[in-house]
Amino acid sequence: MESYQNALKAFVDEGEAPSFAIVAKRRDGEVPDPLSGPRKGPMNDDPTGKKKKKKINIEKIGSDILHTYVGGPTPDWPDQRPVDKDTIFALASLTKLPTTVAVLQLVERKLIALDTDVTKFLPVLGRQKILTGWAADGSPILRERREPITLRQLLTHSSGCGYDWVSPKLKRFRRWQGTTAATKRATMDEWFDQPLVLEPGRGWEYGCGVDWAGRLVEQISGLDLEEYMRRHIWRPLGCSSFTFWPHAPGRRPDVVATYTERDPGTGRLGLMPKGLDINENVTECFGGHSGFCSASDFAELMLSLLANDERLLEPSSVDLMFQDQSTPESREYVQVIMDRGNFAVGDYHAGEVYTWGLGGVLIEETRDSKAPYDRRPGTLG
Repeated sequence: MESYQNALKAFVDEGEAPSFAIVAKRRDGEVPDPLSGPRKGPMNDDPTGKKKKKKINIEKIGSDILHTYVGGPTPDWPDQRPVDKDTIFALASLTKLPTTVAVLQLVERKLIALDTDVTKFLPVLGRQKILTGWAADGSPILRERREPITLRQLLTHSSGCGYDWVSPKLKRFRRWQGTTAATKRATMDEWFDQPLVLEPGRGWEYGCGVDWAGRLVEQISGLDLEEYMRRHIWRPLGCSSFTFWPHAPGRRPDVVATYTERDPGTGRLGLMPKGLDINENVTECFGGHSGFCSASDFAELMLSLLANDERLLEPSSVDLMFQDQSTPESREYVQVIMDRGNFAVGDYHAGEVYTWGLGGVLIEETRDSKAPYDRRPGTLG
């Protein structure tokens, strides 16, 4: 991991990025010193290793996780907060993973089933029609849906629920409505009272299904989603940083990571003046995209699932997360979208077969992968 750490450190040294947090499973034996050896990286190749080294903080939490933090205030980033084990980051769509775990816990307790029609629990979702096109006067053409909306479909983006900041159809619908994704809305009903973009189970559209699934957890458990997760996910893991409300009284807004955005003209990164508060103006927990958490605590969640250690779920439930949950129609759409190469930011490569598990995209086949290294089928991302 040493060369990787040095490469990231080079980005910080050259002012190309303010900070990085690296979290990895600790192997047996000595941990290599990331400050030893020559400096090499994509922005800087210094074979002498004599350039001034940025401070790197390495901390071992427990026996399995190694944490490395690079960055802090520098001449290039004077307003950058130090990044350490207490820093919390906006999870955005990574929030979908703990929400999926919460749903599966309710399934294990037989309080709901994956193929239950959820519209009886979610009336706003239940009344939504399907957007099929546009009339000559520019108004939307809507029809009644023919199929139920199941919990499994909510978790796998095959329910027809979209995000109006992602879907071109819903962007146009919001313009026709006179609203946009930036219009101030406080509740989930206000955010997602919009048409479906496809017949449930008959395609795939990345969207708010997991947000609705989080609402379902609240209705069944009688707890808001943050309190449910605190009791049933984070406390069993020994973690405490997760929140939907990092700026609420009693929290520490000073540990929220600062964020950057790229200038379209220069290509350089600059700090976002307002940060990335994806919960601005909202009053409810959005389980699909609005959580905040430290890198170490989120790693603890992932390692628990990878180890299948039964702290959160039964082994059969974890196994289910790593199995294809797509309908034939939705599976076809997932592959087309992933093959475009511009849908997801991350480690996705041509020649791989993609589908959807419970909690994320599933890499089902890697035999013809163009990735620069080997990885196994069954990887969840």
